[in-house]
Amino acid sequence: MDYEPLRRGFAEFVGTFALVFAGAGSILTIAKAFAPALNAQTQALTAQALEFYGGLTLVGVALANGLAIAVMVSAANGLLMSRCVMPARAETSC
Repeated sequence: MDYEPLRRGFAEFVGTFALVFAGAGSILTIAKAFAPALNAQTQALTAQALEFYGGLTLVGVALANGLAIAVMVSAANGLLMSRCVMPARAETSC
């Protein structure tokens, strides 16, 4: 039985889940942190404050996704290198 499509599908699912979870989590965290300032119905809330908040969400999502990709690449590299550098521990060499 060929397990390659199943492995690829699982890897695709894990990667997509990590990116969506990190992006949505960063948006919710930033929104929760700035909720008191954004909900204030005062004269202090200007277009400049909303523009600053929008920039933070973009940077937050970019950093969260970059970190998720870096962690996944590091984990995959560690798994691959453990098989290739120490072939005695693996069933087959690289």
